[in-house]
Formats: sequence, C-alpha cells, structure tokens
Amino acid sequence: MKKLQIDCGACDATNLREEALEGYGAVEINCGTLFVTGAAQAILLRHGVELDSGSVVTVPDGAVLMSRTGAFTLTAADVQTRPAVLTVTGSLTLEPGAGTAADSFEAVHVTGSLVCARSDRSPKIEVVGSETVYPDGYLYVDGGLVLDRVFRLRFSGKKVYARGTVTVGDPKELEALAQTGTRVLCGKLAAPEGLLEAALKVAEPEKPEDLTVYPDGWAYLEGQCRLTERELRRGKRLWIDGSLCLDRRDAGALSKVEGLHVTGRAVVPEECRELLEELDPDCGDIFAYRGKLLQGKDIAAVDRPLLEREGAVTCLDCSLVTLEESLTPEEIEKGLVIRDCNVVDCAPEQEDAVRAVSEEVDLIRSGVLSLAQPNDPDTVVINAGTYKF
Repeated sequence: MKKLQIDCGACDATNLREEALEGYGAVEINCGTLFVTGAAQAILLRHGVELDSGSVVTVPDGAVLMSRTGAFTLTAADVQTRPAVLTVTGSLTLEPGAGTAADSFEAVHVTGSLVCARSDRSPKIEVVGSETVYPDGYLYVDGGLVLDRVFRLRFSGKKVYARGTVTVGDPKELEALAQTGTRVLCGKLAAPEGLLEAALKVAEPEKPEDLTVYPDGWAYLEGQCRLTERELRRGKRLWIDGSLCLDRRDAGALSKVEGLHVTGRAVVPEECRELLEELDPDCGDIFAYRGKLLQGKDIAAVDRPLLEREGAVTCLDCSLVTLEESLTPEEIEKGLVIRDCNVVDCAPEQEDAVRAVSEEVDLIRSGVLSLAQPNDPDTVVINAGTYKF
C-alpha cells in the first residue's frame, strides 16, 4: 500500500476525517506545529500516524482556526464573537488597545515575532521566537531613527520607542527637541562624545550597555559596511559598529581612510592586509581573502569555470557550499578557502582536500549529491508551508 508523507511548517488537522487517511499503509507527518481537535487526535492514533512535530496544539471542538502567514496586525476591532484560535507564522503586531482582541481568542500562537504595548501583552499569546514589548503611551518605530530636522517635524513633543539604533544627525536640533519634551526610548543610542549630554536629554537606550560613545569628528556606521568612495563622503575616520568588507575593485578607498574602528571583523583582499594594518585599526578580527569572495550566501556553488576565471575562491559565512564533482583534490587545495560555513557538500574523493582548506565548518558531507535517488513511486509526498486536511 502507498505511504503518505507530509512535510510542512504548520499542519492543520482540525478537520481531519477518517477517509483522508484510508488507502494508506503508513502516514508520516513532519511539521513545526500540528493543530488538532480531540476527535482528530483520536483518528491519528487509530491510524498509527508517525509524527515529528515541534509542538502539538489542541484546538477546542467547534473553534475556528485562523491561520496567517507573513506580517499580520491585530486591531482593537478584531474581538472574536465565537471560539477561535489564531496562528501566525511570521510577525504579529498588536495596535495599541488590541489586547482585548487578543484576549477574545481561545489561544494565539506566533512562530516568528510579536510587537505590542506592555498593557496589550495578553497571556493568551504564545510566542516561539522574539518579542518586542514597549511602554504604554509610546509611538512604535520598527527600526532606527536619526535626530534631525525631519525627526523634529514628525515627533516633536512626543514619546517614541525605536527598536533600532538612534543616532545624532543635526546637533542643532537636540536643544529644540529637549525643550519640547520629546523623549525617545531605543534599542541602542550612538552619539559623539561632545554631544552625549545633549543627546541623553532626548534619547536613552533601554539597557545602559547599549550606549555607544565615539570620538568627535568620526562618522558612525552600523551593520555590515562595504568600504567604498561613497562611504568616505561621510568622513575619513570611520567608527563601524559591525563588520567591514572591502571589495577588490574598491581597494583604492582604503588608502584614503585616516582612522578606523570596527567592532566586528574586517574582511579585505589579501593584498590589502598590510595597508589596513598600517592604519593600526581597532578591529575585532582581520580576515584576508583570496580571489573571489563568496560571503553570506545561502548556497555558494564552486565549479571549475569559477576557479579558472578567478584563480581562487574564498567562501565565508555561507550556509551551504557545494563543489562540482569534477574538481580534483589538487585544484581544491590550490584555489579554495572555506571559513565559518555551516555545511560543505562534496564528492567522497574530495573530502580530504576540503578538510585541508576548511576552518570552523560545522559539517562536511561527501557523496550527498551523487547518492540522490528519485522519489519512491509508492510514497505520496506533500511539501508545503501550511497544509490543511
């Protein structure tokens, strides 16, 4: 008899009937969350369903299951008049005053992120992921803010919660903002030393350790910064709260830098390492790469044409690195560098060479691609983000 295999993020079995599983000798459900009623759970047990699930949620009989994917906002008008369960795969935002609406559900399950005011944080909400709960009476801003004229025109005299980083854009605006009683609570505050006192009259980080003070006359940058001529328009002395990456084509920009601070890693072509070190940078780490840089890729595919064209390839911070099976161990050892990647797939005869050029790699798998088999004709496979019986 055939086998039924369901692979999905969320599986809604609240309306499961016996006939849906009839004719299958085996049933396998692999999901993040399974939603069942008491009756549906009994059917699964009678059919000996093999279940691999992160969580199983029992929905009361007669309740409506409302599933939402992506970004979803709950308003104060969304009060339920009949039993219902809400599931959100993505992000759930509660508008101010929507706590009553959340309370009207039998349960609210969020896989992803939740954003709401403190008084609206309903005990009915279960979150697998992250939560942002901000003080009542604040305007929520998803991201960072710059304290400048535009900010003053939008938020003067108001209380604002910014989840991201707040920076000083125009020093002349700080006094005007303070006089109007503008207050900003933020995830991080970055200010030059000479303006710190004035900035703190307007904004403050939620945690004291999230205050960054940098020298006057330096340009503040955040995140993963690529050093280019354009970035240097902001200043020749750079305070980077994050990481720095220099492409080979932009190597000339490095010679114009007068000061450099990088809290994370500085990634530069190997021929630029000496020039970078002459700056005596304050860096968390310096990584010099060879040839073509493949950085932060979900899948970094390395084949012979790429190696021959670039001379060498460096894979850095990639989720998966795949190697063309025809690459010889000598070619791999001569032209490939793999660093801080999760998984590398290669042929069995390449494995020793891959280990020789790899550092801080979680898993090296050999023969995975060549052993791939066609689907079993006796197995019905369903792949979906959300599956409903």
